[in-house]
Amino acid sequence: MYLIEIQKATDQNLMRQELYQGEYTGLIERIKIFSDAWIASSAIYDSPENNNVIENTKAVYGLFIPI
Repeated sequence: MYLIEIQKATDQNLMRQELYQGEYTGLIERIKIFSDAWIASSAIYDSPENNNVIENTKAVYGLFIPI
């Protein structure tokens, strides 16, 4: 699913082509790991009065734009 969406984005020049074979496969793995764990991590490390949901959400979205 992710790879199909990345292919659509590269076809439309919204994302660049891979610089090396497997670059986007690695990106997808990082997206899965981070997106599965950020809520639990935030609950463990962030104090309840310090609501970091917006910042953590931005961090997840940032994974879709490799630099």
